[in-house]
Amino acid sequence: GREIQVPESSLRWILGAERQIATDLTFGLQWYAEAEFPEGEDTDLSNLFTTRIEKLLHYQTVRLSLFAFWSPTDKDGYVRPVVTWKPADELELALGANIFEGETDTTRFGAFDNDDNVYTRIRWSF
Repeated sequence: GREIQVPESSLRWILGAERQIATDLTFGLQWYAEAEFPEGEDTDLSNLFTTRIEKLLHYQTVRLSLFAFWSPTDKDGYVRPVVTWKPADELELALGANIFEGETDTTRFGAFDNDDNVYTRIRWSF
């Protein structure tokens, strides 16, 4: 803690599960936590929850996906919805968004609060 190049003592853990809850419907949940023990200060605990839900439609050529992060510690989050369509085996079209939320601009996702965006993607594989 006294030397800037030596990180504080910390403890990190991750717990997660993913399960198919219906035909072509998958749900996942993850919890990541980090505890830092700065010398002479109170323990700093950080939590981050992640969830993913994904549904396949139309003979598994259409994928609806929602990936979300939420940190109750930092009071910020990030949501990434995506719709993907494969009209052929070698072609994939996608439409998605990146949505950030945060109370302050000093947190992991709050720093990008003004950078929400929508995107398209074309992927050709051979």
